[in-house]
Amino acid sequence: MRVRARRVLRWFVPWAACVLLAGLPALRTADAVEWAAAGGGRVAAPPIPSTLPDGFLVTAFSSGEGKVEPFGLALAVTLAEKLESHPSLRAVHSGALPVILAPPWLGRTETAEAIAALADAEHAAGTLLVFTGIARKTGTLDLTVRLWEVRGATATQLGESRDAGQLSEAQTLLAKAALELLARAGRTPPEPERRSMLRPGTTDHYAFTIYGRALHALGDAPPDLALAEKQAARAVFIDPRFAEAHTLLAKIFLARGAAAKARGRLAYALELRPDYPAPLGLLVRAARDAKLHDRTIELATRGLERKPWDLELRHMLGEALWEDGDGAGALRELGRVVAVAPGHLPSRRLLVLAHAAEGDHAGLAGELEQIVRLDPSDDRARLDLGAAYAALGREGDAILAYEEVVARTPKQVQALKLLGDLHAAKGDVEGAIAWYERARVAAPGDPRAYFLLGEVYARSGRTQRAIKIFLAAQRFSRHRAVVEGNLGALYHRAGENGKALWYLERAARRAPANATIRYDYGLALSRNHEPARALAEIEEATRLAPEDAEVRYSLGVVLLRLGRVVEAERAFAETVRLAPLHVEAAHNLAFIAELRRRAQDGELAVE
Repeated sequence: MRVRARRVLRWFVPWAACVLLAGLPALRTADAVEWAAAGGGRVAAPPIPSTLPDGFLVTAFSSGEGKVEPFGLALAVTLAEKLESHPSLRAVHSGALPVILAPPWLGRTETAEAIAALADAEHAAGTLLVFTGIARKTGTLDLTVRLWEVRGATATQLGESRDAGQLSEAQTLLAKAALELLARAGRTPPEPERRSMLRPGTTDHYAFTIYGRALHALGDAPPDLALAEKQAARAVFIDPRFAEAHTLLAKIFLARGAAAKARGRLAYALELRPDYPAPLGLLVRAARDAKLHDRTIELATRGLERKPWDLELRHMLGEALWEDGDGAGALRELGRVVAVAPGHLPSRRLLVLAHAAEGDHAGLAGELEQIVRLDPSDDRARLDLGAAYAALGREGDAILAYEEVVARTPKQVQALKLLGDLHAAKGDVEGAIAWYERARVAAPGDPRAYFLLGEVYARSGRTQRAIKIFLAAQRFSRHRAVVEGNLGALYHRAGENGKALWYLERAARRAPANATIRYDYGLALSRNHEPARALAEIEEATRLAPEDAEVRYSLGVVLLRLGRVVEAERAFAETVRLAPLHVEAAHNLAFIAELRRRAQDGELAVE
């Protein structure tokens, strides 16, 4: 009869194991993806056109001192939102308002060089820039609109319009001036959009003025949300059918976290003006934030039918499809985004998750490589890239990825520990120890490096060094039972059975449901010639871990020592069932069979 030595210490759950992200095959370009019916009866959004419409950007300023006043801001925002309905123009603005507040010099030194520099600063090269200026008089205004085209570093003025009229006619005057300039540039909108642009948002001049004050408060740095909400609510009260004011109020609600109120306002604004793009985009965002996936998909698809080049709408569509379980649809829409905008990091980050669901490590690594290239400071992506490389068997590349993280952030504990894992996996014990030691120094309050170090020392036969590490780990009271269990197992291995019993008894009291500790305690009791107590512990370990072949084998050994041959035979047979190649269990079964043969021949008696 042979008693098998304890296999390998069972440790604290390996914290450093990477949950690898994974992916689908490489995406096709946007033009190669057909516009076809999506799953579940949904109709997919149209693909992004190969040639994007001209971009536009509107500035707002007073032609006097270069200061933006509320009424002028209201006019500029109104024009920007009307231009969004133009089918051959796309907005390139960003921020709280759909316009930029032009610098004070603009009204005085509006040179081609200055315009090109401004466009470059706003990332608006390759666009039409519409500049608006007003000079107010009592009850009237003089209106100036200029149209510039910027291509690369070159800016060309395409035209200028000057007009005067009553303040109450300002919206119509502005729309006429803009349409006139667009016509000169060969960009006359179709008749439905032209009529929409000419139609004022409100015929109440006071409501429009109050709307400008709300915009002005929102454009402050930082924005005065309370004042903006108060003024927008007043504008809506004065003219309940003022769709732009409802939309602005909803934008403020979203900024203040009142999503349900915002959705109601936006839905009403769309009812008032079905052709108004601004509330539709905001409603998509509100539905996305509320996790209303079906509604987000419906609204985003509707918006993309009008503006298939809108990358933010398409990103939100891909996000909603992903969260709704349509991985193929998400990959299609997000792939279209990065095909035309390779630097769109939000879509790339979401593509990583979509790829992860399918397990294509090569595709995943490629996507993460792009993210790291676009954002070298993204240590999270670099860590995931290292994990993807490791899954592909590219351990050298994985090590380089983690080392780059450590070079940037020397105390990045996760990278240090993963480097230790990689060196341990390839048998480089000294390398593993060096990285784990660095992790322990970098985060002395983190118990995980202690467990990893203890394990690698134990596996390499340095039992006393492993004991020293776990003795130091006793200060982590939350993990005291596992630490004491490992100390008991190590002292048992080192032949110091008295210490092993002391630690294992304490560990078993702390964690009575831990099968590993009860098993180790049973082995130590057996070595101490206490078979009855050893049997009780190993039986309990067997109950806690009925599929563990090693525990079942040890049960058979203790039963055999107690002379309970029939029960021992059953335990060894069960061990072989669980682990058919278990040599020691097969040996002991053969030993018991030999005892039976000898008993039948009258040589001995077997109970």
